[in-house]
Amino acid sequence: MEKKRHLVPEWHARGNAALAVMNTHLGRRDWFAGDRYSIADIVLYGYTHCAGEGGFDLSQYPAVTAWLSRVAAQPNHITLPQLPNEN
Repeated sequence: MEKKRHLVPEWHARGNAALAVMNTHLGRRDWFAGDRYSIADIVLYGYTHCAGEGGFDLSQYPAVTAWLSRVAAQPNHITLPQLPNEN
């Protein structure tokens, strides 16, 4: 990681740009593709829900945080700590 530490500011800039695009999109609709929850939401949720752990301030993106809550409220949603141990 030390060899790439100098890239972190650029990665955060790109991540914030992506979050801004997502926020704009979700400011006009509830879901990413069409009028209902879809595979697009599942795929994007995978990385977005833990962006705060990577140093991103999700409070700057209210439409994204509202969407994260909508996804988490879907039937059969499983959080990572609830995944079965496959060892």
